[in-house]
Amino acid sequence: MGTCSTCQVLTRPPAPAPAHAHAQAVNPDLAETLNRFVVPDFVVCTREGKLVSVQSSSFEDYDAERRKGSLVVEPMLTDVASTACHPTQAELVVLGRSGQLQRWDMLRHTLLAQRSFNKAPGAQVAYSRDGSFLVAALESGYVYILNATDLSDVLMARNTPHTITAVATATTGRHVALADQANQVLLYAFLPYKHIMRWEFVGAPPQTSLPGTLAARRAFPARL
Repeated sequence: MGTCSTCQVLTRPPAPAPAHAHAQAVNPDLAETLNRFVVPDFVVCTREGKLVSVQSSSFEDYDAERRKGSLVVEPMLTDVASTACHPTQAELVVLGRSGQLQRWDMLRHTLLAQRSFNKAPGAQVAYSRDGSFLVAALESGYVYILNATDLSDVLMARNTPHTITAVATATTGRHVALADQANQVLLYAFLPYKHIMRWEFVGAPPQTSLPGTLAARRAFPARL
């Protein structure tokens, strides 16, 4: 009895399919889903200092006129260094390289509060996770923890001479981490002091920390 074609397929590997055959087998709907730009809606800042709200779904629109976004506020700052949105309210803050800090209502397009920092140009700004306080950092290494409503000082500190490049707050609201231009991470904590709570710089530089302890300021390689 001769060998059937089915047996030949099982005992001998099939010849590779032509490249165009793979292209034809791709599901167009699946490819479109995989290539979608799926992110939360976001706010961008233009070079002129305008803050524009962008819907991620607009990137799927072929009409360029519909991909421009909508103006949120024009914060009267042409040197915007950093912005941050309130986590629960329609508000945002804008920090300029001139040292100006502004708090805006995004619905009414009104300025709610402002202040200026004279020690150095602005670098980074961030809200706490619950919006109860702000962190503003300058190029000179100064760090300000501020009341989120009137922008008054809660803490002013400087534990590095380098520009602050990133700010992050903990979900508990009790820790603030910062990175500087020297690839160091600095940690501040909200700790009990006598009968009150206050913000403090935690730990010591790596060269003075004891073995087995976690230093609050740690240097990382530049490639990180």
